[in-house]
Amino acid sequence: MIIRKAKKQDFEQYFKLEEQYCVHNNNLAISDIDRYKLNKKGLYKKFLSRLKNKLLLFLVLESDSGLQGFFIGNIDKRISSGYEYKEKSIGYLNNVYISYEYRGKGYFSAFMNEFSKYLKKNNVKYLALHVDLKNKSAIKAYKKSRFNIIEYKMVGITNDYK
Repeated sequence: MIIRKAKKQDFEQYFKLEEQYCVHNNNLAISDIDRYKLNKKGLYKKFLSRLKNKLLLFLVLESDSGLQGFFIGNIDKRISSGYEYKEKSIGYLNNVYISYEYRGKGYFSAFMNEFSKYLKKNNVKYLALHVDLKNKSAIKAYKKSRFNIIEYKMVGITNDYK
């Protein structure tokens, strides 16, 4: 197993992982606002832009039989809109997915290690992420990696406000 940067030729295998990720997330979704379906053409365009983005780290987990996971993290430049942030940049974990049969084997920690090195190299001290409250295994992994819950995202239905 190796962790390496994603390449253009990884797209087809990456797309298969995204399909698994989509099913996983849609099963966890509390409301329709968080359910989605994949658009291969749109995802390919996003995939290519991620490969070119200098503030983004796009890693894959590769076995002899192909890709088994992906990790996407970036540096978020905190642009002032009336607020002055003490930290001008923070790391943000956009997406991580590891195939079921490869979970619990330390690959998430290995991804986080690589991301931490990347952030340190770019003088970024903090990182953040969003996670679905029903995704208990992800929350457990994040807490093990010393993340703390500091806010909740709440969703309402506009018809309730008549």
